[in-house]
Amino acid sequence: MATVVKKENSRFWHAAFRIPQGGGKGKLVFRSTKKTNKREAMMAAFDMERAARAEANADEGQARRMLAIITRATEDVARGSMTEKLGREYITEIVKIATGQEINDYSVKSWCDEWLMKQSGLTDGTLTNYRAGIKSFLVFLGDRKNQTIKGVTTSDVIEYRQWLIDGGGKGKPTTKRTANQKTTIVSIIFKAAADQAVIEKSPAAGIKKLDSEVAVTRKPFTREEVNQLILAAPDDEWRRFLTLATFTGLRMSDCKKLEWSKIDMKKRSITLMPQKTIRRRIEISIPIHPTLHAALSEVGDRDGFVFPSLAGADVGGASGLSKRFTKLMGEAGVSRGQVTFNGNKKLHERSFHSFRHTITSWLGNAGVSPEFRKSITGHTSDDTHKLYTHIDQKLLADAMNSIPTLTDKKS
Repeated sequence: MATVVKKENSRFWHAAFRIPQGGGKGKLVFRSTKKTNKREAMMAAFDMERAARAEANADEGQARRMLAIITRATEDVARGSMTEKLGREYITEIVKIATGQEINDYSVKSWCDEWLMKQSGLTDGTLTNYRAGIKSFLVFLGDRKNQTIKGVTTSDVIEYRQWLIDGGGKGKPTTKRTANQKTTIVSIIFKAAADQAVIEKSPAAGIKKLDSEVAVTRKPFTREEVNQLILAAPDDEWRRFLTLATFTGLRMSDCKKLEWSKIDMKKRSITLMPQKTIRRRIEISIPIHPTLHAALSEVGDRDGFVFPSLAGADVGGASGLSKRFTKLMGEAGVSRGQVTFNGNKKLHERSFHSFRHTITSWLGNAGVSPEFRKSITGHTSDDTHKLYTHIDQKLLADAMNSIPTLTDKKS
């Protein structure tokens, strides 16, 4: 039972009591009551003793529960039934008893899902690439995707890259360039995990990129080929879609997502931030060529997307816009150009991207300077862009109008 005593040179009464400990022994405790009145000091001493005994009993209860967990784990090991999952569960229980907090031990999949959810301000194309990269990595891991992220090693990442090159489980070998790109996505994800102390070190750190193959050189379309493509369009929306690509050089992702709010029909200009440069906040203004202006003028309802049925379609994939354009090229009798083999993969000189080369070539043939061509297509470095941000719009319009209009019949 608690009592109170006076210490030499102190005006306060001190509580004295024992706290029970293992082995039947008790720990003698002295604590100041901060009271000068003995009766009040005794009341305080009783309160302090009760609190100290409750704390000691709580600690003893924690120790008993932890010991019970360790006993169960030892029995599992003896029976040969211990697994990584069980081991992590036991550790999580012990930490929760000791700290009151749970360990958030991510699996590879749960971390990838959480990381992807936190990505904002990215273009649709970037998010699509991230999703595709994550999906292929999880397919490569198989059942291991549900195991702790801490179990992924550098060898796993290197094997994943080779797995991609060998066909990614589908028998379709990919290029070293694509393998590098998808491995970079894995590297970004694991670096984020290391930065947030989910893992100690990224398993992708220090892995050097493979030397990529020489990329195929894209070729422009001729004026006659552009006419053939537009005339072979399956409907008016596709015809306007191709006309836009022809006279702006916009990438397919930017063409399909173009909104009427970005188009000023009176001033005959299109102003937007291409998806590829949106993170750098690079805005371009493209004069509208007479042929494109006539095509856009056909539309009565100018609200929302310019191409509503194409805006939600994927660019890639078996039924994506790129495949549909390739089919259109065949129907129009327009060659895809020479073929370069990268392993078993065919790379063609001509694709939708060739429209960018087409407008640049036409402007060059019309005597338009490189500075004006870069300002119109937006195909420029940051430094060059800063130099030509304030190019006179009338001069840009004159440069665009120097390109002759298209004919309305096949040559």
